[in-house]
Amino acid sequence: MNHILAWLRSKRDILLLSGLLLLFVIGLYSINGLFYKIDSKTRLNILPENLVSAPLNLALDSSFRIESATKQSNGFSMYSFWAVDSNSVIFNRMQPSYTGIKLSMLFMDDNEVKDIETNSNLGVGISADRKKIIYTGYESGKNEPEVYSYEWKSGASEKLNQDQAYYRVFVGDNKYISFDGFFFNEVDLTTKKITKLLTLDTIGSEFSHFTENDSLNETIAHPESMTTSEDKNYMYMMIHFGENNEGIYRYSLNGGDSEIFTHAEQIYQYSLYKDESILLLGQVNGTRGLYLYDSQYKQYKLLKKGSFLGFEIDKDGSRIAYMEMLENQRDKNELHVAYLKNDELQSDTVIYRNIQDFNKMSWFENSLFVGGSSLSTSEIYRFTFRMW
Repeated sequence: MNHILAWLRSKRDILLLSGLLLLFVIGLYSINGLFYKIDSKTRLNILPENLVSAPLNLALDSSFRIESATKQSNGFSMYSFWAVDSNSVIFNRMQPSYTGIKLSMLFMDDNEVKDIETNSNLGVGISADRKKIIYTGYESGKNEPEVYSYEWKSGASEKLNQDQAYYRVFVGDNKYISFDGFFFNEVDLTTKKITKLLTLDTIGSEFSHFTENDSLNETIAHPESMTTSEDKNYMYMMIHFGENNEGIYRYSLNGGDSEIFTHAEQIYQYSLYKDESILLLGQVNGTRGLYLYDSQYKQYKLLKKGSFLGFEIDKDGSRIAYMEMLENQRDKNELHVAYLKNDELQSDTVIYRNIQDFNKMSWFENSLFVGGSSLSTSEIYRFTFRMW
């Protein structure tokens, strides 16, 4: 017994040091567990300015788990952009000399920009599968511009018929509708056939009775708002009839009747939703907000009241991202993501604040791209969500 006590006394310093080390390790794990519990309730994730150039793991949320977030700053402006995969963005921008428009691609992970066309316009069309681009190119020495079909993954390019369009929207993957300033045309990429559908005057005369004084000059169509239904049967477009009098025009691509699909006092943005319903950002009955229009019952449902800068629904219609403006100032804003279930927003979560010069959002699978642009610079954010 005395021998054991003597041995313990001789090893006292080692035993004390081991005990302190054990307590230190236990303390670290306890503190880490405490912070994990606090962090798991975080609903706002802000990228530190010194880390935004690289992928960043963010906190676990009870509804949305953000796997990574990346911010890309650019020394040029972006007019519009389209996410074509989880790493690649097609966009148009001003030439350095401000004499024309470029069509380019940005590869986020590689921080690489590639020009597709150095002298183009805003009439870019992206196919439904996001593999094909239709654009206009202006070549020096030629009086007429050329129209190209470009498959961005393979680099294959094909010259098309003379379609002098300012706006284009695809109907599936092999047809698109274009607007050349007067005519709306349907272009078949397989047969190369161009079919004239209607004119601005046709729309004006058909729906002039919606204006207050029955004047054709008050009916203004917005070709830049064109979209097509997933079943390829209809084209939709916003129309302005007068002060606090706007609607969404539906044109049948199969020879059926055209109609004003829905009315609202103001329409800032819309998107087709399931079962011929429409998501709409605007003002209805004096209230501004985000609405869901049920075409079967011809009723609006207010999803959220407020002032918003834009929204984007994902491909399967289950998730919506929207930008809410705070204090009536564009650069004071909150980026939200929510599930859209049972005709209501669920698990509405703020994921970022104060994106400067916001102009657009675009989903690709589980990645949300958000862009902001001034006259000379731009930023694009990519938030990637992990599905539970």
